[in-house]
Amino acid sequence: MAADKIEPFQRTPGGDLEINVDIRDEWPGIAVLRLRGAITPRAVPVLQEIFRNLEAAGREQIAIILRNADRICSSGLALLVGYCTRRGLEQDKPPIALVDPSHQIEFTLKELGVISLFPVLKEENEAIDLLLGR
Repeated sequence: MAADKIEPFQRTPGGDLEINVDIRDEWPGIAVLRLRGAITPRAVPVLQEIFRNLEAAGREQIAIILRNADRICSSGLALLVGYCTRRGLEQDKPPIALVDPSHQIEFTLKELGVISLFPVLKEENEAIDLLLGR
């Protein structure tokens, strides 16, 4: 993935989720994912591939904008928790910051007791500042 690249929203197979990837030079090591729709089992392989591509490009910290995502399946949760756990052991900074999760997703994360794994912020710029260590 090239620097300063903002991809248009892409729909996953089955059309459950739309994903936008934003990479900028002023955010070294960071990518922003904007999600719209439902994180379903059909969408998770696409997210896994995006995570692998971002890691390969040196973008190991991810701000995930969830204000327009209305639900998350268990395999989506496993992806986020697994990435956060694995990358968190390898670096001091948080690997994932969640931005403005929808009520449904925040409720799910709280009920399952995993919300404490992620910084949860209201604004995208707050997440980027946190991931940059500002």
